Amino acid sequence: MNVARQYLVLAILLMTINLIACTGKKTGTQANSQSDNANAKAGTQPGVSGGKAALGKTFRGAVDNNRLQMTLMRDGDKLSGTYFYQKIGSDLSLKGSINAQGDFTLQEFDNTGKQTGEFKGKWSEPAGLPTDVLDGTWAKPNSKETLFFYATEQIIEFNNGLRVATKENKEEHKKPNYSVEVEYPELSGASNSNADKFNQEVRNVVAKETQEFKKGVTEAGTEDMPGNPDGGSGLQVTYDVMLATDGLMSIVFDVSNYSQGAAHPNKYAFVVNYDLKSGKILKLSDLFKPGSDYLNVISQYSISDLKKNAGQAGYDNEWVEKGAGPESDNYRDWNISKKGLVITFDPYQVASYAEGPKHVLMSYSALKDIIRADGPVASFVK
Repeated sequence: MNVARQYLVLAILLMTINLIACTGKKTGTQANSQSDNANAKAGTQPGVSGGKAALGKTFRGAVDNNRLQMTLMRDGDKLSGTYFYQKIGSDLSLKGSINAQGDFTLQEFDNTGKQTGEFKGKWSEPAGLPTDVLDGTWAKPNSKETLFFYATEQIIEFNNGLRVATKENKEEHKKPNYSVEVEYPELSGASNSNADKFNQEVRNVVAKETQEFKKGVTEAGTEDMPGNPDGGSGLQVTYDVMLATDGLMSIVFDVSNYSQGAAHPNKYAFVVNYDLKSGKILKLSDLFKPGSDYLNVISQYSISDLKKNAGQAGYDNEWVEKGAGPESDNYRDWNISKKGLVITFDPYQVASYAEGPKHVLMSYSALKDIIRADGPVASFVK
């Protein structure tokens, strides 16, 4: 009996050890599965943007006039990722290399593994912007014909399940003769009443821009005027995400408004800065202490920065000082980024049309004495 009991105790002990081991393995598998699911939800999916830098950087741009979204991962001198054209939606894979100067080559492949194109260009960090920029050319394999390509990084850092989807409005009209191509961001992926309010605010500002364009075309009555080769007037609106977090949305819209018969389109920007915690549009004054002379501080910094970065073009000092002077109308277009306050100056505001828009990135350290301690950018001040 003693021997039998010893065998019985030993058997029970072995069964207990196995049960503990199996339970431990199961628990570990569940934890990994939860982690994988969280990463998958945070990652970028076709048609939406989200996730963390470790999963790759998201870019939006175009090849010629074909809008695209791209996700790239950089590992030393190697690049990989995917991209898709918004009007098609199917992913193409990317693989290539980049050197220390930022010169890159990316081959694209379809889902059968066939190479369908190649990007060549530069990965850079332009002065005045908090984001990386890609620009260069795209061509079919073994073709000498190239198309211009560019893309701008989108800073999207959600942790609450939100995503940024692109919505589009397109219209064609004969009398009067015009076209409208508008894209704008829409938050999705999580239940959030303030996200819904943000979506409505964006729809409102985009609708207003479209209505004002149509009204201008109708009042101008330019159907019989010689226009561009495609004929008619046109409105194009695109956007970039300067910052998207659980608490803040900062969007800059780029507008190209062409009136039939004009020498060139009228280009300008407008912005939406939104506090997702309070559910309201932010004004520039909301960032600073009440009574602070924030416009003068920003103006002095901007004028100095524009003159310093004028380069070979050189700016007219009087033009810069007027266009970047401490007037609220000069600072309508501003965005929040983690690196600083981004000011956009439209063509003709501080330089000629040919120079394009100008940007100033003002570090929060230069603003720390006047930033509200409980304001929307206080957490970025170091």
